[in-house]
Amino acid sequence: MTASESTPTASDLDRSGDGVPGLSSARWIALCAAAEAVGMTAAALAAKLAQRISGDARHGHSEQ
Repeated sequence: MTASESTPTASDLDRSGDGVPGLSSARWIALCAAAEAVGMTAAALAAKLAQRISGDARHGHSEQ
């Protein structure tokens, strides 16, 4: 099996013609974008929490 055979295409994802609800390309992209936003937000919050726990949060103030 090659990589192109295992990668779903838009027609594979959109099964609305089969009578089975599927994902259109637009819906698939929207769901991926939403998942990416959730993941990036979680990563940013984890980084901020780690800085506060380690005592490295200076909030933009330079130490003199």
